[in-house]
Formats: sequence, C-alpha cells, structure tokens
Amino acid sequence: MKTSVLLVSVTLKLTNPLSFDRAAEPVVISLDNLPELRAALTPARSAVVAHDGDKILPAQADDLDGDGIFDELVFFADLSARETRTITLIANPKLPPSTAEKKTATNPNGPGGFGWESNLIAYRTYCGRIDIFGKKKAALILHTPLDHYHREADWGMDIFYIGPSVGLGGLLLWEGKRAIPVVNEAGQPEKVKITNRVIVDGPLRSVVELKLKLQTPQGQFDLTRRLAIYADNPYMEEQLTITGGKGNEIIYSPGLIKIDKGQFGQGQDGLTYIWNWGNQNHPDTAGAEEISLALLAPSANVIGTDATEFDHILRCRTQSGVPQRQYLVAGWSKGLPQYKTAGSWSAYIAALAQRLAAPVQWTREEK
Repeated sequence: MKTSVLLVSVTLKLTNPLSFDRAAEPVVISLDNLPELRAALTPARSAVVAHDGDKILPAQADDLDGDGIFDELVFFADLSARETRTITLIANPKLPPSTAEKKTATNPNGPGGFGWESNLIAYRTYCGRIDIFGKKKAALILHTPLDHYHREADWGMDIFYIGPSVGLGGLLLWEGKRAIPVVNEAGQPEKVKITNRVIVDGPLRSVVELKLKLQTPQGQFDLTRRLAIYADNPYMEEQLTITGGKGNEIIYSPGLIKIDKGQFGQGQDGLTYIWNWGNQNHPDTAGAEEISLALLAPSANVIGTDATEFDHILRCRTQSGVPQRQYLVAGWSKGLPQYKTAGSWSAYIAALAQRLAAPVQWTREEK
C-alpha cells in the first residue's frame, strides 16, 4: 500500500527594499509563518523548490533544534533595485529537483580543528578564536587533506595569523574597565570550557554552534555562538546568547585583530561596523599578502568602538539570556572574495551593512 504524498504550494511576493541589485541573496523564512508547508515536510520527505518564473530554484528546510520538525526555509533570490517579484514554494514536488549543488559544509574534525565553509571561504575555530582559510577558486575544501596549509597551494592557504589577539570576532567580557578574553591560550590550562557541534550541514546553508563557559569574579558566564554560513557568500551570521553574571546588563566586545601598517575604518549604514585591510607580514602566513576583515552589529546594541593592545573592538550591551545578532566576514586579495584595495573592501562592507539591515521582504499572495 502506497503512502500518499501531500503536495503543498505557497505563493510569495519578494521585494528588494534597496536601491541596488542583489544577487544570490539569502532569503530565510520561519516555517511558523508557513504552517501548511511545515506540515507537509518530514525528515524522510523534505524536498522544497522555489519556482521563479521559468527557473526552478532549490530550497533547504532546516531543523534547528533536533526535534524532527523543520524550523526555517532557506532559498536564494536575484532581485533588481526596488524590484518586487512573485515566486511559488512547493513542498514534495511531483518531480523533485536533482540534489542541489553543495556549496556549504562543516567538518568537526577538519584541518586544524572544527570547521565550516561556503564555496567562497572557510573558517575554523580553536581555543575560542576563529581562523580563516582563503580560497583561490569556488569549492569546498574541509573534507580534503590540506597538508602544510600555512603555505600557498592550488586551493589557497591559511591566510590569518591570530597570535595573542582574539582573531576575527573573538569575544571579550567587561567587568568595569577590565576586559576578560573568552579564549584559551595555547599550551596553558583551559580557563574556558568549549564544546562545538554541527546543527545543519546543508547544500545552501550550514550552521554550527560553539558553547563557551567561564568563571569570573562576577560569576559564571555561558556563551552560545550559533554561526550560519550561506552558499555564494563569505560572511557568517551569528546569534550570540550570553547568560550569567551578577547584573542583568552585560557589556561585551567582539574583536578584530589590528594589522600593523594596515588600514582601518568604521561606519554606520543600517548596522555599525569596523573593518581593516592589510598585510600581516608574519612568517606563519608568508605570501598571503593583503587580507580583509570586518565586524557588523545592530547599532542599537553598540555603545561605541574602542581598542585593546591587539584588537579593534565594538563595545556592545546585551541582557542575560537575550540573543543578539552580529556578522563576521573576511576576504583575501589573492583569492575569494577578492578585494585588492582598502577602498574596495570599505565599499563592500558599507553595501553589506545595508543588505543585512534590510533583508528581502516577503508577503503571502492569497489564492
């Protein structure tokens, strides 16, 4: 006896609210808002496609809490400036699409540690810091042997020397004027207990979670960093939740390593951001030449910008247990995404801030 498959479709209008074109723009929709689509999906039958005119685009349904029920839907849209267009989402299509090209991945045991990547860039974490693998071509690399990855190879290289800094987006907690790094020092006793896990390993989006626990004079702090990376994009979207301490308000800072003789900038355009660009000139990354880094956060959470001995920082506020969103991104002058001047990187970050602050809007089109 065959089990019937429920085919469900939902029509949406997508709008780009910005005055410039957007290509391969991630669209993320909570399935709380599309209950009939959610009801049609099971772990065994999770195919979804997006019909955009004559094009059939892959979509990805993600279970973010492991309860067997899908929570979010991800797909990509190309939209001209101020354009509105109609798409139709179909669950369990009669002719499911061929498997979407895999453009994101994770590897808990990747080269040098726990890693995640898009087809444009790869990241890894160790000791609470985030490191960067630059790529020369669009491909996934973390499931391949990367011998001597500090040396330039056909695929790219480890482009980032972290040293005593917090790296890209490493965190500091503030107790008065004292900054407490939420990182461990190599070869020293671990003051921060760290566990990492994969939430989603999908073709269009992958999500990882880093949990950090440390004891301070204000008490125990637990930090959860949920990081998502999207196909054809270099940035990470982070949901950061900090709990603990003696008071309700928590002051924290994501950091960005200083680059000696590099160029640094900051701005506010939808989001508050800091960026830098330059050559680290360190033996561990010899030949990497210029790298580019940035942090972006909602302006409402940002108290100001500052600096420590090794890092540029955003000084931010949050409430215990309240998730906050921020974004981390890197580029490479010899690879992907390629920004050969500080000016081109600054322009990209300003546009990215606008994109992230004004996501593609959607409304249902009732039948």
